[in-house]
Amino acid sequence: MKIADILLRFDCTKGKDMSAWLEQVELAKDLFEIDDMAKVIPFFMDGEAFEVFKQLAPEDKGVEGKIKDALTRAFAVSKWPAYEEFCGRRWRMDETVEAFLTDLKRLARISGMDKADNAGCECPY
Repeated sequence: MKIADILLRFDCTKGKDMSAWLEQVELAKDLFEIDDMAKVIPFFMDGEAFEVFKQLAPEDKGVEGKIKDALTRAFAVSKWPAYEEFCGRRWRMDETVEAFLTDLKRLARISGMDKADNAGCECPY
């Protein structure tokens, strides 16, 4: 098995989840026992994601955490859009209940609605 068999290329097109991709990077890192993913991650980025990488300072390009932080800042869904998506999210006929609930949990986590201090609030903002 090769890393390319499990880690898909990421280009940040609409509908792709940066946080999920970064979790897959971590899984691949553990599975293949790779110590330095900073040398691997750039080979799995296309389009805007690779452009963000190219703009990093040369010393940051070799630091896994710096690469992940830059990608997260550039492409992660922010709280308000996640909240709006959560409120409008409907179960699609072509998805399993598990997939629907997983997406709702992801949106709740991003928007901060999974925190106990937001319980009972209509809007977390």
